[in-house]
Amino acid sequence: MNGLLHFLQTPWGIAASGGLWVVKAGVGYVLLRAWRARRPRG
Repeated sequence: MNGLLHFLQTPWGIAASGGLWVVKAGVGYVLLRAWRARRPRG
C-alpha cells in the first residue's frame, strides 16, 4: 500500500490521476456535442 501512495505522490502518479480527469471531461464533451447535434434547431 505504501508503494501505491508513493506512486501517487510522484509526477507520474499525478499525471495519471490528472489524465483520468482529462479523459472523463473529453468523453463528456463529446457526448454533449453529439446530444446537441441530434437536437432539432430552434
